[in-house]
Amino acid sequence: MANDNAANYMSQTPPKDEFKIRLAVEALPAVMEKFDFEKLQEIADIIDEANNVFVVGRGRSRQTAMNFGERLGQIGKNAFVVGMPTTPSIKKGDVLVVSSGSGNTATLVDFAITAEEVGAKVVLLTTNKDAQVGKHATAVFLVSQVDRNNKPGGPYAGTSGADAEIYKQIYAYYDYPTNLALDAIATYIMMKNGLSREEVAANKANLF
Repeated sequence: MANDNAANYMSQTPPKDEFKIRLAVEALPAVMEKFDFEKLQEIADIIDEANNVFVVGRGRSRQTAMNFGERLGQIGKNAFVVGMPTTPSIKKGDVLVVSSGSGNTATLVDFAITAEEVGAKVVLLTTNKDAQVGKHATAVFLVSQVDRNNKPGGPYAGTSGADAEIYKQIYAYYDYPTNLALDAIATYIMMKNGLSREEVAANKANLF
């Protein structure tokens, strides 16, 4: 019976020449065309000049933020993941980096308000130009703008044009351009501070 199920599954699998795994790569130029590189550099400079960097997100965005925090640590920044037991209080001179597709998650809005109240800076990476977190942010980077109106089919249903095509092609629609943007920021900070790949690699965790 198990073999029959496997055979049925394989018979439904598209032939190799129809398997569109390359579409995520082919979408890269369209994603990059939307990047505001001046804003990205502004955010990178804010992060580079901060005393401490706090990263936060929810769901997959949290993992994206944590990966960025790890990179920052490797290039010598004091980076902390919000919610971890060893994370200190955020203070003036620090920056909170928020990764959020909607930019409206209640807990993230609360974190942004707290950071703003103590005099820390807030930067947001999002798809939503009207994000609530953005109202408390020093800088906002739109990784790709999508229609978030409540239309049938979910928050991306109203998306049109190039964004719609990219969304059709890429499963992790928000994660894809966000990871590109955060990697660009980390690379910029590394180069700005004259760090070599060997120096950065020497800071990789060796107890995990």
